[in-house]
Amino acid sequence: DFSAYYNKYKDFISQEVVVSPYYGTVGTPLSVAAIANDDYQAWSTYTNSKADVNSYGASIGLSTKVFGNFDLSGSYTYAKLDFDRVKYPDLTT
Repeated sequence: DFSAYYNKYKDFISQEVVVSPYYGTVGTPLSVAAIANDDYQAWSTYTNSKADVNSYGASIGLSTKVFGNFDLSGSYTYAKLDFDRVKYPDLTT
């Protein structure tokens, strides 16, 4: 067996780390001080990526009968996600 695929994604769902200060309104000097004092919580959220993501891969599998009624098989799969890592260095797929 052999198969191959190629997909092109827009608005790929990815994760981003968000930092939330324990006090102060985000963007104010008080919230900046909270982050500087390690008074914040970091959490991950799912969002649509601005990057165009391509995925491609292939797989091959072989099977045969050996010693009468025994099956011997194996397979190999290659998969890759590709995007502009220079422009989007923090993107986690």
